[in-house]
Amino acid sequence: MESRKKKLFTDYMLTHQIIKTKNECGEDVYIAIEKQHDSNLGILVTKCKRLLSFVESHGLEQKYTPLLTQFGNEIENHVQTKVNIDHLFSKFEKIKKKIKGNSMSNFNLSESE
Repeated sequence: MESRKKKLFTDYMLTHQIIKTKNECGEDVYIAIEKQHDSNLGILVTKCKRLLSFVESHGLEQKYTPLLTQFGNEIENHVQTKVNIDHLFSKFEKIKKKIKGNSMSNFNLSESE
């Protein structure tokens, strides 16, 4: 029976952050806080970082920083209010297409000069 308790506690640790503290009597107390399991957030943030790097490397900061900042604020708002961020991927793709599409047009025009 003890191994069953350990297994359940181990499984619990996968989904919760466990904090060990002491109560007023000096006894160990464990507090469990549910972990955020939104790996999509990490993926979206990585995509945004890459796009920002592209913007910086092509000297497009002045033109696109406000758009990327606004999108970053939208991501943060969704995370804070615990709203699903899946729909933000399609919005990101539209932003990426706008930025890269415009920069590639500018790049192609400058090459023909």
